[in-house]
Amino acid sequence: MVFPCLLSTLLLRLNPLVGRLTSSKHSVPLLLQTTLLVILLLNVTTVWARALEEVPKFATNEKADRFQRIYSSRTAVEPARDPCNGRPSPPPIPNSLSRPPTLFFLHIPKTAGTLVYNVVLQYANKTKGLPCQFLFDGNRYTLHKYEPSFKTSHHFSLNSIEEKGFRAWKENDVKQKEMLYKRGACRSLRGHVTYALRDEIDSPVVSMTVLRDPLERFMSMFEFALMMVKTRPNTSGWDSWMSGASVQRELTNASSILNRGFYDDDGNWMEKDNVGFSFHFYGVLHQLSGIQPIFRGVGEPKAFRIINAKEMAEKAKNNLCSTHILGSQKNISRALDTLFEYMVPYARWTNREKNETRHSHANQNSHKRRSQLAENLPLSTRREIERRLKHEIEVYRFAENVIAYRQWLRSMKQAS
Repeated sequence: MVFPCLLSTLLLRLNPLVGRLTSSKHSVPLLLQTTLLVILLLNVTTVWARALEEVPKFATNEKADRFQRIYSSRTAVEPARDPCNGRPSPPPIPNSLSRPPTLFFLHIPKTAGTLVYNVVLQYANKTKGLPCQFLFDGNRYTLHKYEPSFKTSHHFSLNSIEEKGFRAWKENDVKQKEMLYKRGACRSLRGHVTYALRDEIDSPVVSMTVLRDPLERFMSMFEFALMMVKTRPNTSGWDSWMSGASVQRELTNASSILNRGFYDDDGNWMEKDNVGFSFHFYGVLHQLSGIQPIFRGVGEPKAFRIINAKEMAEKAKNNLCSTHILGSQKNISRALDTLFEYMVPYARWTNREKNETRHSHANQNSHKRRSQLAENLPLSTRREIERRLKHEIEVYRFAENVIAYRQWLRSMKQAS
């Protein structure tokens, strides 16, 4: 509205000048006049556009956020439909709770999970609850294998469910730990676990997970494994499974971790050779679905394939739709903002705490060398990895649509 007014004023100011030029004996040709006027108007338009772009930079954070919300709501395109239509929704959390709900963070490897876990840990501390975690190996299913994130219970009330949970862990009382786990003794939970553990909790649970482009995640995991082999020889546990060669060679190496190893129903690592599955690299579908993969021989010795992958993919989609906070690693700041907002009834983060979290993430990213492996892969290797990750890629694209739809709803709500 302002720009047309300024343009009209400018034209009125220029009109007498142009008239004098045309009436003088040294009149400027009409074509040249028009050209100069167009150039002038283009310059004015460019300056105005740049000024608009700079508004959020000079405004306070609060004004900039409001500006961004309004701008996003006006420019956002409504998705074609809700991807979760007909699928389970996140269970509602009662408004009146005697104690805050459990925050369950399903940590998929190489998805900025450590950053999110720091915030999850803050939630437990702010609500004076017991933060719990599952270690990486061998405990994805067994309830009693959680452990506190710190080794003191000084701020828990005597005989509270948190204090009982801590004491049961210290005394290694398996039955008591399982019972307390189901009752929600852990205020926060994090681990490379499956959604089956979330469904075991009887008390209110807020669930969260962060996903990443499957090919990027796979290559990041491969870089991590190579780093472990090179920096911790004979101690990392990866040495017998990787030769430290290129990903192309590892894919064709039958004894490589890329081609063997999975967890059974009891969480025990099975070193049975198989084609196309290793939990560390292909286990995302397993984590998101909570369904144990079923292997069947394909004719060759020690060659197997997963025969229930489609069932796992569908279950994973249902679990994503029932997840309260769903984020993407490429836009982790937005996922954190959603987490901060969602937990407001139970815990509050100051603007300074939020900014420090975002700042730490920005610093971590600036010091990390961006992986070029995924971009520089030969086409044949890329296609082989994508073939193995076929169902994970399908689920990831579904999750992207869910995130986009929820973000659109959120922007509409904030602008109203």
